[in-house]
Amino acid sequence: MKRAVYAGSFDPVTNGHLWMIQQAVELFDELIVAIGVNPDKHCTFSAEDRAAMLRETTQQYPNLRVEVFDNQFLVSYAQSVGANYIVRGIRTTSDYEYERAMRYINSDLYPNINTIFLLPPREFAEVSSTMVRGLVGPDGLGKHHSPIRTRPGVPAAAPVGRAPWHPALRGYKATGIMTKWVDVVAGVLLAPNGDFFLSSRPQGKPYAGYWEFPGGKLEAGETPYQALVRELDEELGLTVEEATPWLTQHFHYEHASVRLSFWRVTRWQGQPQAREGQTWAWQPAAGALNVAPVLPANTPVFRALSLPATLALTCAGETGAAAILARIGADPAAFPLVVVREPGWAEADRVQLAHEIRALTAGCGGRVLLAGATTLVAGLDGVHLTAAQLMALDTRPAADWAGASVHRQEELEQAARLGLDYVMLGHVMPTPSHPGVPPLGWSRFAGLAGGRWPMPVYALGGMQPQDMQAAQAHGAHGIAMMRGAWQ
Repeated sequence: MKRAVYAGSFDPVTNGHLWMIQQAVELFDELIVAIGVNPDKHCTFSAEDRAAMLRETTQQYPNLRVEVFDNQFLVSYAQSVGANYIVRGIRTTSDYEYERAMRYINSDLYPNINTIFLLPPREFAEVSSTMVRGLVGPDGLGKHHSPIRTRPGVPAAAPVGRAPWHPALRGYKATGIMTKWVDVVAGVLLAPNGDFFLSSRPQGKPYAGYWEFPGGKLEAGETPYQALVRELDEELGLTVEEATPWLTQHFHYEHASVRLSFWRVTRWQGQPQAREGQTWAWQPAAGALNVAPVLPANTPVFRALSLPATLALTCAGETGAAAILARIGADPAAFPLVVVREPGWAEADRVQLAHEIRALTAGCGGRVLLAGATTLVAGLDGVHLTAAQLMALDTRPAADWAGASVHRQEELEQAARLGLDYVMLGHVMPTPSHPGVPPLGWSRFAGLAGGRWPMPVYALGGMQPQDMQAAQAHGAHGIAMMRGAWQ
């Protein structure tokens, strides 16, 4: 018998969930729709109410049953009920990256259990329980997203048309309740040569033996920095002397939804000690990891670590292409990441300059991106979008590396939504490129960047090499220089 588990919080059930269920009951002999209960996660509806909603909306399927499971990994639950398959829905590229990593973890634990991915149609791709919780209510605002609703003037015990009603909805208002995030801080310890530090999770913790950046949950009243200092002392016996905010990642594990604040730690006192019985290892700045497996929430950070602190933007229209090529040719390793701009040039001329720079830096592992392009040009490493191009896109450009210039909160949000590899935020200082336009300054830059995003943020506008420390102290990955790069 082919038995599958489709699990979720179903808080509440949505039309997207019902589409998934409809597909799965046709694929498998038996489908178990499992409601996960996590005592650390706030839910609007009780497990009993959610189970009743699901039973009412799926009663037409004879090969389906609804169950509740408590605070255990989904794959362990699937094994306990004799399931051969786990069914997961993929709505976004970030869903896929996470689910793919979880599929490998699950197969490590139980090789006999396979994961089936289903992609819902477009009308359900943006529907989530988080969104619907803010719409389901007496006004029926969520009627296009969830089969569960009430409306004014209908007795509490009566169904609304063909849509099922449940007592849990009595008096429910549209509150926009969001996911309860568990705040976690992680320290990215960086050696002077760029190598970074990973430790394994000790026995007795979820995902024991998996590798991660050291850290832990914030305690009541703590700031992320205070938690970082405490955790690195408790776990490794290290005293933090210099650390700056860097990235924030959001991940949904089966036991919790975590908001991970990554800080770069560049100076500390002491030598690492395994105070919790964990193992640890330094990883090379370049090349593959020499430890495995790694917790999925940490994986995107490795890509960010491969980006240099300095990004160079060409201004050949001012300096001449020969001067830029000569500067790079004298020290190719000093230009690990170059974005070719030249907005006034013909595209063929810009592409030619990019290829000439690529030929000079390839031997040092340099990357060259073409600004103003939305598709990858053969022989180059990626694209760099203008803010207008960024806001016009629905999906990430099909390129190995993709970045963008941003100036506002909305553009940062769009870059995060598309999964870009980096952004340049500016302008921070006065610059000839924007005469008469007030600069952000470091305070406003920190308010917009401040280590709040999943992608690295470069400080842009009037940057010089001596601005690096100030930029990183205000949450930047590094600095993007135009004129300053070629002096």
